[in-house]
Amino acid sequence: MRLGIGGWRRSVTRRLCWLAMSAVVASCAAASRPPAPVPPPTAVPPCPVHGGTGPYWLISLNAIHLLQGAGASEGFIERLFDNPRTYVIVGPRQTNPLKHSVTVANFTNFAYDRATRSPGIEAAMTGLGLNPAVGAVSYDDENWKFTPRPEIAAPLRYTRLAAAMVHRAGRKFISTPAMDLGVAANGRVQRLPQSFHTFVSDGYLNLARYDDVFELQLENAETAPYFTSLAREAARKVKAVNPRVIFMLQLTSNPNRQQVSAKQLIRDFRATSGFVDGYALTIPDSPAVCPACGQPRPATLLAFLRWYDNKG
Repeated sequence: MRLGIGGWRRSVTRRLCWLAMSAVVASCAAASRPPAPVPPPTAVPPCPVHGGTGPYWLISLNAIHLLQGAGASEGFIERLFDNPRTYVIVGPRQTNPLKHSVTVANFTNFAYDRATRSPGIEAAMTGLGLNPAVGAVSYDDENWKFTPRPEIAAPLRYTRLAAAMVHRAGRKFISTPAMDLGVAANGRVQRLPQSFHTFVSDGYLNLARYDDVFELQLENAETAPYFTSLAREAARKVKAVNPRVIFMLQLTSNPNRQQVSAKQLIRDFRATSGFVDGYALTIPDSPAVCPACGQPRPATLLAFLRWYDNKG
């Protein structure tokens, strides 16, 4: 089950507000130049930005607020996340204060979902439009009430459709599929590690073919002895499908029915940082999204990040 990123999964009403709101976006002024052959456009404009080193991060603004509530200073947050290697998920009526990061709009469905009255990615990229501040769109499809049943049963098809629309709009595409897709439509929901092996054998790592960023939801195995081996297998196969994709693992402070310490997150980071590109940092805080995650534990994730910040 998707654990969410600091409560970034929103109700349909709030998502509609997000789609409708406007924002003033700072843009980079193009320097004047004499007539010359125009190079092909790039996904990221050549603007002066903070450099950013180390892993890529995916984190919600809500999670950042939880970290600040646990004692993270503004300077600490900026040092880690105010760079173009960080993707910040921003919800309804929120503005990303980290101006050098990539602002992300998240969706749990591609097509209009009558059950939840959610317009989905298709409507956002056509009739409704997106806030111009959004540089990337993420598709969080999994076996839950927020993703329509046809999309649960055919993740490859809908990921391909979503990615094509997002890329035509000049934005990056992120997929964060759960390992209960596909088989869940047939009632064959499985536990880890079997759900991972079924996910792989059903070909769902091929979703990365359409992605700029692919996040593997392996957080429910954070404390398991097979966490590293599964992550390594996935990284190898994802890079074979798409060598240019940014491959991320999820690190979660309070995953489903588990007690995770900062030391465990550090061990997982050390064991995987040599073959993954980055991490989605999550602090589940919504019972509607993850009823078994319990109380949010931002101090656990903050302790891990402080270790990371000091290790160099």
